[in-house]
Formats: sequence, structure tokens, C-alpha cells
Amino acid sequence: FQFAFSQAGSQAGQSVQKSGQAATGDGIHAVRSFSPVAGHVGETLSLMFTGVNIFEGVTTVNFGQGIIVNSVKSVDPTHTAITITIPDTAAVGVRSIIIKNNISGGGAITLSNVFTVGYPAPVLQSIEPSIIERGTSASVVVKGNNFLQGATTVNLGSNVIVNSVQRLSATELQVDVTVPADVQTGARTVTVTN
Repeated sequence: FQFAFSQAGSQAGQSVQKSGQAATGDGIHAVRSFSPVAGHVGETLSLMFTGVNIFEGVTTVNFGQGIIVNSVKSVDPTHTAITITIPDTAAVGVRSIIIKNNISGGGAITLSNVFTVGYPAPVLQSIEPSIIERGTSASVVVKGNNFLQGATTVNLGSNVIVNSVQRLSATELQVDVTVPADVQTGARTVTVTN
């Protein structure tokens, strides 16, 4: 039989261009909005916060365990650019953001459940070999992008047994399969999911 392929991924990891609304403050901070409100593992992302009293060199921002805040830069008195890195090991799900001024009387606020971390959609480029004999086992190399350690799964269609998926890199998977002798011949859809 022969492979065709498709892709699937988490909607939470898709690019989002809406603003997070957080009309909250502690008398010192006031965050009116920020954008984007979602990112995916393996991504470095720049967010723009609109609000007051977020200061470069004084304010710290925390997106929760596993997310690295690279920089907090004042753009003007009401806009702050914050660059973060979401490593492959970061947990997916909804996050709260803590903004704190590290000076005496500086104050802090928590924006609860306003940022979502998801998986990126995998991108498929090739599958080798593209033909496997019935009644055999083989290693299939899947090439593409956004393959994640421990999160990427592969389906080679009805009755084809996936014995293991090994992530060789973010761009390559080794998939060990068994094709039973009684499997119907013909093209198959390969689905890779994060």
C-alpha cells in the first residue's frame, strides 16, 4: 500500500490575534489589554501590554512554571513589550500572569487564566519509504516540522500497527510499523498529531 498524509494539531497553539482583557489593578498597576493571548511550546513570542506602571528594569512578569521571560521593555508610558520563550518542556494549558514592581511599595497584580499554551500543528513534508509490503515490519522516516518529544503521535491508517514513534529531532520521526498480511492494499492517509 502507499501513504498520503494529513496533519492535525492543537487549536490552542494556533496564532491568536485577539486581546486579553484584564481591567484590573492594585492601585499601582492597571493592565487594560495584551496581545497575543496564546502561544505554543517551542516558540519565542513578543507580547504587547497596554497599561500603566510597568517599568523596564523594575517590573518582573511571571507566566508560570517553565516559561522564560527574556525581556520587559517600555515602548512608551502606556505600552510594554514583553518577550517570552515557551520551551518544549512547558506544560500546556491556561496560565495566569503575575506582574510585580520590585521596589518598596511597588505592588503586584495577578491576571488570572488569561494566557494559553498549546502545541504547534505539525507540518509534514515527506514519508520514506512510501510503500511497504503486506506481512512485513518496517521503519518509516517522517520528515517535517514541529515534532515534539512525548507529544507527537502517528496514525498510518486502518489496521496498520504503529509499534513505536521515536522523535529524532523537531524535523524527523522514526516510526516502526507492522503491516499485517491481510491488510487491504492501496493508498493510506498518514496523520501526525501533537
